[in-house]
Amino acid sequence: MGRKLLLVEDDLTIASMLVTALRRWGFDVLHAPDGRGAIALAKKSGPEIDAVLCDVLLEDGPGPVAAKDIRAHCPGAKLIFTSGYPIDVLADRGMLCAETMRELRASYLAKPFLPAAVRAALTDPLATNVERRSACAGIAY
Repeated sequence: MGRKLLLVEDDLTIASMLVTALRRWGFDVLHAPDGRGAIALAKKSGPEIDAVLCDVLLEDGPGPVAAKDIRAHCPGAKLIFTSGYPIDVLADRGMLCAETMRELRASYLAKPFLPAAVRAALTDPLATNVERRSACAGIAY
């Protein structure tokens, strides 16, 4: 069995495409369409999870809030946030900021992306593709 990845994505079209590609590349994929489901999967699988690919805007709340709980159960997992919004817009609206990125040891991958970009982000230890912002306004994490 390959590396285990937790995919937290509420867009089922994107999730289906990613699950197919990730499994083809040898990943054992766990999918949750919301933060609550992702936290439950993280509690169950914990340290077995090697990577987490998490949408920033989920139907049941901010992905970074769920990711804090997920990180507690998967401390060694690579964490990559995704969103269709540019990182600077997310930071300006307090949805994802540099402090949160540092605290969670996370990187960012902008949508739309090709599956190959996801693969590179997961497999290249230097692929962070993150713009850092100094302030986090709006939502308290």
